[in-house]
Amino acid sequence: MCREEPVPRAASQNVKELGQEHLQPSSLDATLYANIRAGIKMIGRSIRGALCLALTALPSIAAAQSGNGFLFKKPHGAFTMRAGYEAANTSDTLFAGIRRDMTIGPRDFDAFNFGADINYFLSQRTDLVFTLDLSSRTTSGAYRGGWEENGRPVTHQASLDRASLGAGFRINLLDRGRQVSALAFVPAKTLPYVGATGGVLWYEFVEKGDFLQVTSDTTADIFTDELRSNHYTLMGQLFAGVEHRLNARWSVLGETRYTQARAKLVQDYADLEHIQLSGLAFNLGATVRF
Repeated sequence: MCREEPVPRAASQNVKELGQEHLQPSSLDATLYANIRAGIKMIGRSIRGALCLALTALPSIAAAQSGNGFLFKKPHGAFTMRAGYEAANTSDTLFAGIRRDMTIGPRDFDAFNFGADINYFLSQRTDLVFTLDLSSRTTSGAYRGGWEENGRPVTHQASLDRASLGAGFRINLLDRGRQVSALAFVPAKTLPYVGATGGVLWYEFVEKGDFLQVTSDTTADIFTDELRSNHYTLMGQLFAGVEHRLNARWSVLGETRYTQARAKLVQDYADLEHIQLSGLAFNLGATVRF
């Protein structure tokens, strides 16, 4: 299916400067990507429902299986929810072009980050961990150089959504607790840890609004359009953090997590080849042992 080309309008420039040429969309099969997006949204709704159920059920289970500062049996795993700030790596050609031509800065794609982990305890110091990470950011800017239409700046929005699933290992730098009797396990007060995971990351990058195609030093055509790329790639994560025990079941944590990923650009951005999806997240969260 071929997209219709947008109808150009006239633009003028108050300050003489070359603008960005409009990215030409390529022919694509939109049905495949629509089905992928619908599937991801369905998975997201299922995950949110499962998380809500877990948050409702876990506190009552925890209270029934713990005493005053100790557990009646050694825990087998933990569930963690964390959130914070993720600094995006915008060092590639796509983001460099946006920063050059738009009033969008290097930190404008930093995003709110949400994560959830399920840990299965293999030993006192080793966990098998499954992770989910989500981030989303929408920003807007005007074309540099004083480009205007009817006295108003020429602007559009850009958004970047990321979702990743991974599995790996967490290594505790201290024993997670001590068994004081057959019916009492005391979790460690403070537990530093490091870890690594690998998995799959999906992204969607969208620009929508008004785009410029320069026709002379002081005039340009304006196109109202929506440009899109969504795809998936392999990713790796390194993380380090500290848990602090609140009681026998619950702990709070602080964590730094680095994600390394680089994906192929497709659809309207196929000529630019790749998009950088790496980032460094700073999270706070809570953990419940089960």
